[in-house]
Amino acid sequence: MFLTRTNTPLVPFRRMQREFEELARELTSAFGGNGEDAFPAVNVADQGDTLLAEVELPGMKLDGIDVSVERNYLTIKGQRKFENKSDDAVWRRRERREAQFARTVELPCEVKADKAEATLRDGVLTVILPKTPAAQSRRVSVKAG
Repeated sequence: MFLTRTNTPLVPFRRMQREFEELARELTSAFGGNGEDAFPAVNVADQGDTLLAEVELPGMKLDGIDVSVERNYLTIKGQRKFENKSDDAVWRRRERREAQFARTVELPCEVKADKAEATLRDGVLTVILPKTPAAQSRRVSVKAG
């Protein structure tokens, strides 16, 4: 079987798109990080009576993380710092950077902020958010009429 490559009119645009994406990566890294540093990935799952939020925070320590909850908004703020192992080191490559972020996520319902619990394990922040009674679903029995 022979594969032939056709040169469609879109090929130059695809190349241009790749070049713009590369330029965007270079520009954001020049200003202290990329979008992933500024906005950590967040998953939110509905577990019936509670919401479970998982936030990827690799390299973060407890004293660099702040979690707050207000009505149906979860806010995670953080700061990652690195200590220089040697003051006289000459860095030849340095990709690990200090970073700060603030991320607010709208939750699907109101939660009990005073009952929220958060734990950090293996670079993942887990936040358990009990729903308010009004936000919890209830089963309604159906009667024959």
